[in-house]
Amino acid sequence: MGKRGYGVYMFFASLLIFSALFVFFFISETKGTPLEAMDRLFKINPKYKANQISLAELQIEEEMFRGRVSNASFSAGGDDVKHELQYVEHDSVRTGSKA
Repeated sequence: MGKRGYGVYMFFASLLIFSALFVFFFISETKGTPLEAMDRLFKINPKYKANQISLAELQIEEEMFRGRVSNASFSAGGDDVKHELQYVEHDSVRTGSKA
């Protein structure tokens, strides 16, 4: 290897390891998140769970917007995100009449 030995290799190997850890803990995954929700996504901590939490919140908001949810609860705990939705049938949907 010459005079330098493995010093340059170790320097770049340590940079690789540091950058991998930095990306895992400080950069949020944006897959499946609409552009309008990006600000909220980057405010959620811990970053490695931010995508799951954000997508669960967006799903609950979508269901509430569509009027099919009477009681929505959201909790982030443990290894995964848990959310519960209760659907409500409206008379106009069941009978086909317009409100």
